[in-house]
Amino acid sequence: KVHEEAQALKVEVDKIANAKKQIDELKKKFPKVLEKYITDNLDVKLFNQIYHSLNPHRRFKEIDFKVDVSYNKVGINFNATDSTLKARPEFLFSSAQLNTFGVSMFLSMALRQNWLNLDTVLLDDPIQNLDDINVLSFIDLIRGLLDLKSKQVILSTHDERFYNLVKRKFSNYRLKSFRFESYG
Repeated sequence: KVHEEAQALKVEVDKIANAKKQIDELKKKFPKVLEKYITDNLDVKLFNQIYHSLNPHRRFKEIDFKVDVSYNKVGINFNATDSTLKARPEFLFSSAQLNTFGVSMFLSMALRQNWLNLDTVLLDDPIQNLDDINVLSFIDLIRGLLDLKSKQVILSTHDERFYNLVKRKFSNYRLKSFRFESYG
């Protein structure tokens, strides 16, 4: 009986060892799969077109990136460039410039996504930390996207002035707006 239990335990140990081996193989493949997904969906040209339309950094007007999968981890290293220098945006840009960077990143990936049949872009309070010029540039960008792409754009905001400005700027579009007086 002890010998049968030992054999059963050995079978279980072998199953666990095999499962661990399969998990280790998947862990090795995962960064490369993710690297391909990122490079396929992050179009640096589209990113820079959007970034330029949102009043980018005065000096560093181009952004490039490299996907890093070293040490079995995945990261994206961004560089802001001008004709002679490269710099990391997270160390150089103001919070408004970083938000412009983030909105550009999100929109460029949202416009490229093709793994869902959902032609909707959802933006929750996208103007936080944007200065007035960038807010106007953002609205013009969204209007341009609606003219070029068949995407539905859903914006939410807590900013009454932005809400009213969007209603005015989109008056020639099939805009539906909802205004909530309170919550709870």
